[in-house]
Amino acid sequence: MKKKGFSLLEVLISTLILSIAFGGIIASFSYARAYVLRANRRLVAANLARRVFDSLTPHVRQDEWDDAANPLNPAYADKTFSETFDDGIHNVTYTVEDDPLGYRKVTVTVDYEDL
Repeated sequence: MKKKGFSLLEVLISTLILSIAFGGIIASFSYARAYVLRANRRLVAANLARRVFDSLTPHVRQDEWDDAANPLNPAYADKTFSETFDDGIHNVTYTVEDDPLGYRKVTVTVDYEDL
């Protein structure tokens, strides 16, 4: 007499194989989610740095170059970017250094908590 159906051992092995496969799929989704969050924070940091440069662009003028109120003057007191980002993760500052050739080097630093 021929048996129809599956034995208990076959069911257990197939369940084990399926659980390993689904575990790998779920793990890949969690890694992808962490990657997307990390990429989003980097994108926000890049946009904040661009926003700082855009706010400093109107001050690049020859007649205002040595004005004490010019944010591109190295003696300017406040080097923190006045606009705060609403997530509380990003901290934006910039520095201005004199160059020997008469240029000014502006460095924007965006600190954020990486995942």
